[in-house]
Amino acid sequence: MTGEGIQGALRSPARSQTITYVDVALLARHFGVSYAAAVWRLRGLNLLSAEQTETLIDQTEEANRYLRAVRAYADVEDFGDETPRNHELDWQVLWLALEAWWREEISQGRLLEVGRLLNIEDETILDLAN
Repeated sequence: MTGEGIQGALRSPARSQTITYVDVALLARHFGVSYAAAVWRLRGLNLLSAEQTETLIDQTEEANRYLRAVRAYADVEDFGDETPRNHELDWQVLWLALEAWWREEISQGRLLEVGRLLNIEDETILDLAN
């Protein structure tokens, strides 16, 4: 030992541990069920408290708005000879960008830049962010 101190960096969690309406919306889409059915199934599996369930049910309109954006985005054809896009991954990137915006870890400009990389219109990103 040299007696010198060790420098470290505190890392923020990459993602919250709370199940959000976007998580449930993507789960519902994946399994082809309604948003409400997915919420109640998670509650039945004891993955949500009664309070979380109520909050998620109250966020049904936000979830539907997110799913409409996802559907519109999925309907856009892939461009030219590029490798087909992995839309599931894109939606996760979109969600992470939105979460970073809500936590004030990225600027609006960076949020819009991520949206443009995913071929999502600025208005759609801003609508989802609010």
